[in-house]
Amino acid sequence: MIGSRLGQFEVVEKIGAGGMGVVYRAHDHRLRRDVAIKLLPEGLLQDEAARRRFRREAHALSRLNHPNVETVHAFDTQGDVDFLVLELVPGITLDEMLAGGARPENELVELGIQLARGLAAAHERGVIHLDLKPANLKLTPDGRLKILDFGLARLARNPQETGTASLTTESHYLAGTLAYMAPELFTGQTPDARTDLYAAGAVLYELASGRRAFDKPFTAEMIYAIVNLAPRPLREANPGISPPLESVITKAMQRNPMLRHASASELATDLERLRGTGSSSPSPRRRRFGFTPSPVAFGWLLVVALAVTSLMLWSHRERGARPGAVTALAVLPFENLSRDPAQEFFADGMTDELITSLANLQGVGVIARGSVIQYKGTHERLDRIARELHVDAVVEGSVLRAGDEVRISVRLIRPRDDRTLWADSYRRPMRDVLGLQSEVSQAIVDRIHIQLRPHERRRLAVSRAVDPQAYEAYLRGRLAWELGSAEGFRKALEYFGEAIRLDPAYAPSYAGLANAYSGLSGPTMPEDEAMPRARAAATRALELDSTLGEAHAALGWVAMSYYWDWKTADREFRRAVELSPNSSSVWLWYGFYLRRVGQSDRDREATQKARTLDPHSSFAAQQSGWVEYFARRYDAGVREFRAQLKVQPESFMLHSGLGLCYLGTGDSARALSELRQDCQTSDNDLTCAFLGNAYGRLGHKREAHDLLAKLTNAATTDPRESIGIAFVYLGLGDKDAAFRWFQKATETRHDWLAFLRVDPRLDPLRGDPRYAELMKRLGFETGG
Repeated sequence: MIGSRLGQFEVVEKIGAGGMGVVYRAHDHRLRRDVAIKLLPEGLLQDEAARRRFRREAHALSRLNHPNVETVHAFDTQGDVDFLVLELVPGITLDEMLAGGARPENELVELGIQLARGLAAAHERGVIHLDLKPANLKLTPDGRLKILDFGLARLARNPQETGTASLTTESHYLAGTLAYMAPELFTGQTPDARTDLYAAGAVLYELASGRRAFDKPFTAEMIYAIVNLAPRPLREANPGISPPLESVITKAMQRNPMLRHASASELATDLERLRGTGSSSPSPRRRRFGFTPSPVAFGWLLVVALAVTSLMLWSHRERGARPGAVTALAVLPFENLSRDPAQEFFADGMTDELITSLANLQGVGVIARGSVIQYKGTHERLDRIARELHVDAVVEGSVLRAGDEVRISVRLIRPRDDRTLWADSYRRPMRDVLGLQSEVSQAIVDRIHIQLRPHERRRLAVSRAVDPQAYEAYLRGRLAWELGSAEGFRKALEYFGEAIRLDPAYAPSYAGLANAYSGLSGPTMPEDEAMPRARAAATRALELDSTLGEAHAALGWVAMSYYWDWKTADREFRRAVELSPNSSSVWLWYGFYLRRVGQSDRDREATQKARTLDPHSSFAAQQSGWVEYFARRYDAGVREFRAQLKVQPESFMLHSGLGLCYLGTGDSARALSELRQDCQTSDNDLTCAFLGNAYGRLGHKREAHDLLAKLTNAATTDPRESIGIAFVYLGLGDKDAAFRWFQKATETRHDWLAFLRVDPRLDPLRGDPRYAELMKRLGFETGG
C-alpha cells in the first residue's frame, strides 16, 4: 500500500496492525493534512462478515464526537477496498507507557476520568467498544486520552439506556483481548455497556499495579480465573494505592455486572471524587468542589478564609478594582434546540457572531471561536473549560429558529463559584436578529461592568433590519471560511455573494468576501484576479460601515501581501486593532505585518496576544517559532517549533521552520533532516526550494542542482516557482542568477516576497546595489 492512492489520500507508511485492521499514515492532498487510514487485513478482503464488522465500526464512530474518542473523517470504498479515514492521533499508547511500571495515583485517576467520560459519550450514543485495552488507548502530547480502534464495537438497541442496553448485531462471537475481557463474555450472557466498564477497571488495575489483573500462561487457566476468581487485592500489588481508589477499581471489575457501576458516568464521578471533586449538580458539565473536613480542620479553614477574604477586599480597595471582576470570557457553542441537523449552522453562526461582537470591545478578553468549538457537544465541566481557556466567565446559550422567528436563551456564569451572573431569554423576528445580538452583547457588558468607549457604545446601540435569507447566507459563508481550505473559501464566495445579492447594504458580507478572495489567492486563483477583488470588497465594506475592524484588517492584508503598500497596511492594521481589540485573527495578521517590516518585538507581542485569545489555534501557535526565526533568535525558534511539533507532528510548516532555525544554529545534520521531511511530505514546492538552498549553503551541490532542475521544469508552467529557483541559486552562491530570478518573481506577487526584507538567507545580498533596487520594487522606500 505504501505510495498508493485511495481517492485524495496518499498512503505514506504503516503505523499499526491487528486482527481487525491495518492502519497507515496517509496524506490528504486536498486538505493538506495527515490522517490515519484503516483497512481490513488482506486475508479478510473477501470475508463478508469481516466487511460488515468493518462497516459497523465506521457507523459506530460516525455517531461519536467527543474529545476522548478518536474522530472519524470519512468512510469510502475504492474498487473492492473499504477504508476508514480517521484522525491521526499523536502520542503514546498506554501499553507503551506501562513499560515504565505503575503510574502515580493522581496521574491514573486523571486518565481514568477521561476514559470514563469517553465511554460515557459512546454509550450515550449506543456504541459499546468491547475491546478496551492499553494498546487501544493513546495519550496525546497535551495530556488528552483518546479511545481508539472500535473494530469490535457493537450498537445497542436503545442508546438512551446506557447501562444495560443490549446489542443488535449478528449473533455474539467471542473476540477481544483475553486479559481485559469480562466474565460474561465466556458464560453466554449478552454483553452490554457494563462489559466496557470491566475492561476499564482492568486497565486501571494495570496502571495502578504495573501488572495485569489476571496473567496466566495458558488460555484455559486465564478464562477460569476471569470467570471464577477475584484479582489479587490491588493494595497487595501496590501498597501505595489509596483504599478509595482500590474500592473504585474493584467495583468496576466485579464478576457480576449488576454489582459494577451503573454507567460510565458513575465511574467518572467516583474517580472525580478522588481528586476532590464531587457531583452535587444534575448537569454533567458542572461539578462543584467539595470535601468534609473534621471540626478542628474546619475551624482553621474558617480562620484562614476570613484572613484571606479580608486581605483580598483590602487589596481590591487599594487598587480600585472590583472583587470578582471579569477580565476574560468564553462564549461556548450554542445548543441547537430545533434538533434539526440542517440548523446546526445557525446555532454555530449565532455563537460566532456574539464572539465577534464582544471581540470589538476593549475592556474584556474574548476567546476566539476556534478554541471554543472543540467543546461543542461535550460534557466538560465549566470549571475545567475555564482553566483550559484561562477565563473567569463563560457564556452558555441555546438557539431555536422556527420559521421567521428566532429564540435565544443565554446565561453568563462564573465557573469559579458556579454562580450565574445573568440569564435571560429573547424572542425576535429574524429581521431583527442584529438588534437581538446587540441587546445580548449589551446585557453581558452591563453584567461584567466594563467601560465602553464612545464608538463601542454607539455600535452596540445601532442596529438595522437584515433580510433573513441574506443573514443565513452570511452565516454559512462565515462557517465555510472558518474551514481554512480552498474548498471552504470557494463555498464562502458563493454564500457571501448570495448574501450581497439579497441585501447589498450589509457590510460584513463584503468583509467576508474580501477574506475569501484573499484565501484563494495563489495556486487556487491567480493573485492578479483574487487580490484586486479582495480590495474592492473590503473598500465597499468600509464605505457601508467604517467601524468594521474585520474590513480594515482585510484591506491591510491586501495592501501588504499584494500591493506592497506598507503605509496603507500599517494604517489599516492599526485601525483594525483599535476597533477589534479582542480579535485573534486581527492580531495575528497585524503580527504578519510587523514581522515583514522587521519589528520583531512588537511582532512577538501581537502574536502572543493572538495566542492568548485563541489558545487552541494550531496556526497561531505555529507563528511563535517564525517570530523567532525572522528575528534571528534561532535557539528560541528551535524551542518553539519543537514544542509545537509535539502537538502537531505532521505539520510541514513546523518542520520547515525548525529546519531553518537549526540551519541558523549551525546544526546542519538536523537542519537537513527536518527540511528533507518537509520536502517529502508537503506538496508546497517552496519547501523543497528551502531544502535546495540549504544543500547549496552546506556544499551538497549535486542535491541542490537536482532540486533546481525540478523547480526550473515546474516554472515552465507555473511562474510562481521563480522565487524557489532564486532561493536555490542563492544557496549555491550564484548571486547574479539569484537576483535575476528574484526580480522575475516580483512579477508573480508570490506571498513570500514580502518576507525578503527580513529573511536571514538574503544577508549575503544586502550590500549589493541590486538588493536596494529589489527592496524598492517591493515597496520599501529605504531599500533595506
